[in-house]
Parts: sequence; C-alpha cells; structure tokens
Amino acid sequence: MPTKVIERVVLVADAVRRSPEVGSGLSVRATDEACTYLAHPRFGGGTDDQIRDVLRTSFCLRFDGDADDVTTDAGAVWTIVEQQLRVATE
Repeated sequence: MPTKVIERVVLVADAVRRSPEVGSGLSVRATDEACTYLAHPRFGGGTDDQIRDVLRTSFCLRFDGDADDVTTDAGAVWTIVEQQLRVATE
C-alpha cells in the first residue's frame, strides 16, 4: 500500500483521537483494520472514495449513533474524517 495512504489514515485517526467532540477514543486496532482493508488487492492502493468508505466503516461504526447525525459520536467522527481527508488532498 502506498505510504501516502497510510499517512492519510493515521492523520485522520490522530485527529479523531484528539477531538474533544468525541466521547471515547479510537483504538489503534481501528487504524490497523483500515490499513489492512486498504492494502487488500480489491482496493488497488486506495482511491479517495475507497479511503472514505473504509474509514466510515472502520472508524464510525465503533461509536454510538449514526454517521449522518452530527449530534452523535459517530456523526462527530464522520465530520472529522471528512474534514481531515479534505485537508490531506489540498
């Protein structure tokens, strides 16, 4: 898997871990899981859409609520994921 993809995943995970909006922390296991999925040949190195999809499931589903509801922890995590991925591509 390209180093760039790993760096993006770690950047997002770090932002989630440091966020005061999230009630609990993100495990290292979630970061490892995301990298494992993205390293699979099906993902072919991880396009932006694939990274988003994997982080939505690997990160957001570990928190209470719905990723589409910003008033929940899962929604707060998804907001952070989207913000960080935008920053990483600029």
